[in-house]
Amino acid sequence: MSKDFDRIYIRESSKTKEEMIDRTYRVENRNSLSDPDLHQKILFFHHVGRTGGACINDILVRMQEKTGIPLIIPNQEQAISDNPPWAGTQPPLIISAHHAFGLHERIDGDSSYFSLMRDPHKHFLAKVLLWDEYKTEGNNMAGIWERFERKIDEVKDRIGHCNFQTYEHATYFRDKPLPYISAQNLEGTNPGDLFSRAVENIDKRFFFVGVTELFEESLFVLFDMIGIRETLMWRPGLYTYWRPSKDELPIRIYRKMSALLETDLDLYHRNRQRLEDMLARSDFGEELIRYKTHARNPYNRLYLELSERFTVAANTFGPFSEIVEKEFTHSQALIHNIGELSRNFFKTRKENKILHSKILHRIIAWLEKYDIGKELWRDAIRKKGVSCAPAILLKRFLLRLCNE
Repeated sequence: MSKDFDRIYIRESSKTKEEMIDRTYRVENRNSLSDPDLHQKILFFHHVGRTGGACINDILVRMQEKTGIPLIIPNQEQAISDNPPWAGTQPPLIISAHHAFGLHERIDGDSSYFSLMRDPHKHFLAKVLLWDEYKTEGNNMAGIWERFERKIDEVKDRIGHCNFQTYEHATYFRDKPLPYISAQNLEGTNPGDLFSRAVENIDKRFFFVGVTELFEESLFVLFDMIGIRETLMWRPGLYTYWRPSKDELPIRIYRKMSALLETDLDLYHRNRQRLEDMLARSDFGEELIRYKTHARNPYNRLYLELSERFTVAANTFGPFSEIVEKEFTHSQALIHNIGELSRNFFKTRKENKILHSKILHRIIAWLEKYDIGKELWRDAIRKKGVSCAPAILLKRFLLRLCNE
């Protein structure tokens, strides 16, 4: 349990639903990186999958009225159509889409991009290790890692690398709507060439590349740059919480992955260093610390997750699908069990309070012979003698304790 449990969690206990979900936090950088020119441009959010971009979309959508910056999220067909959803819309405007790089050539006027990158090992796990391959009856971790290692070896033999995030920042998708990027898309590519093109594109076309592992910091810097002065708490999207994590990787597989993701690692570290340099120049004061603290409050996270997950799961899989039914049943059982824990603790605390009160009253009854009535304790000691002073003072203290 956290040493500052009271300061971080208990003092948050009076928050209402609106305060937990709709509370805003100030984005005030005393050394602002704001760029006024961005207000005159159409901004593209190049949403690389499995990096947390849905959380940014969610905040931008919920804050459209306050910021005055509309967010358009077209599907791939709409994005390359002759009549896209943003036709006729003037800046400020944000367009968010997967595989969006190249859309700037389909608009008139100035534009710029921003994106997120994720630790390549975590990104690879999220993208390649599909839940239905190991969340199966009779499975075991040794078998899971054995099959995963075979996948890595197959990609290594067939393609030679698997730098998904570099590929997405290096490749134009102007006329190629792709519902999903797989290792097959990387066939015939060279990691060095991809890295050079990605760096050139980022330096020329991107005003910001954030990092998932520094999500709150990335959010504050991004909003500061585009002139958004407050933000909502981010809400978790529909992620696969039962997928093994990077920390669980066997060492031999971790090394193989590192070799496969060498270019992604170089690009990730390059952009993370840039973000860290921006943060070193920035001063968001205590508000960023408060935002990070609230984001990690387990009670807030549970509430926010339940508030978001049902809706996203229903929209993704259908409100009456088996997946949603299981999610709902699981959540109801969780809520019931938390209620049981609370009721059991309340009952135990009440019993302890009664026991504590009985002990106090027995001690006081034993001290009745030292009754001092309404007399001042000094007068009572003078009458009964100095030897009775400790008992008289103890009784007076216990009576005051009971009355409180």
